Amino acid sequence: MIKVYGVPGWGSTISELMLTLADIPYQFVDVSGFDHEGTSRELLKTLNPLCQ
Repeated sequence: MIKVYGVPGWGSTISELMLTLADIPYQFVDVSGFDHEGTSRELLKTLNPLCQ
């Protein structure tokens, strides 16, 4: 299953829409707070060193 890391209402919304329209199941992983030091930022850093 595809995992989409994002924050509700941010840039991942387009990816979520396309996956939904294509009827492709995905899991949304909420990384709210990634723009500040903390657990969400550390999780995102393991996947993307630029934290994007």
